[in-house]
Amino acid sequence: MCQIAKLKAMTILKNRVAVVTGAGGGIGRALCVELAGRGADIAAVDINDDALAETAQQVQALGVRCSVYNCDVSQPDRIYELATAINGDLGRVDALFNNAGITWAGKFTDQERASFDRVIDIDLHAVIHGCRAFLPKLEQADRSYVVNMSSMLGHFGVPNQAAYSTAKAGVRGFTEALWGEYNGTGLSVTGVYPGTIRTNIIAAAEFTDAREKDMVQGLMARFGMPPEKAARIIVNAMLAGKRQVIVGPDGKLLVGLKRFVPGLLHWLFAFGTRRARASLNA
Repeated sequence: MCQIAKLKAMTILKNRVAVVTGAGGGIGRALCVELAGRGADIAAVDINDDALAETAQQVQALGVRCSVYNCDVSQPDRIYELATAINGDLGRVDALFNNAGITWAGKFTDQERASFDRVIDIDLHAVIHGCRAFLPKLEQADRSYVVNMSSMLGHFGVPNQAAYSTAKAGVRGFTEALWGEYNGTGLSVTGVYPGTIRTNIIAAAEFTDAREKDMVQGLMARFGMPPEKAARIIVNAMLAGKRQVIVGPDGKLLVGLKRFVPGLLHWLFAFGTRRARASLNA
């Protein structure tokens, strides 16, 4: 019976269409490849044409279709145009992965308003507009999925990540509300809360202290989960109809601390931030 269940999980997405934002690398590209390996056709969305072309090459090598779309998801009108284009090109949408995301690191008062707003627009508002744009088509499928990418920081805020923590907490609340609205229907809603994953989000981020950026990148390279493994966990959780999935041992540990000893968790982050700043300035 277990083997039958595994076989069904590997074929349920065959000839379905999955939309993945932030598909040019990291978890987004890994999701495209994982879904393609299970037979899904892919609509890959990103703002980097070269990265999209590389994703498409990897997906098409698995024998499925991959349509690419250059879209800045910080612009709401572009998201609605994207939904129209994908519906017209592929005829159906069965799964939506709101994965695109950015971050910015530094003290809240050092971050300009435009920079803060851009993190919110991409990490939170694009998730909301993505769901609004694609849900009418998803509701027409016999079985469909929405997967919204939050973060372990969706469960707790940390110093120097005010915009990112705000956005990811918003994604968490929005996704839980959406899950409640569609629970018991043919549309499954899953919130994803990754811990440390080896992606380029830090490399692409602006830090007020370049030495801090180097330190974080080093930790990510050493302890981060490969995005391919994260993608497999996420797709399995989606197909199992899970309301949420925490990806990675660090995410599970920290979310557990938040639940049982929140004061200790926040003290550790505050203390760790002070120590790191002191060591960098020594």
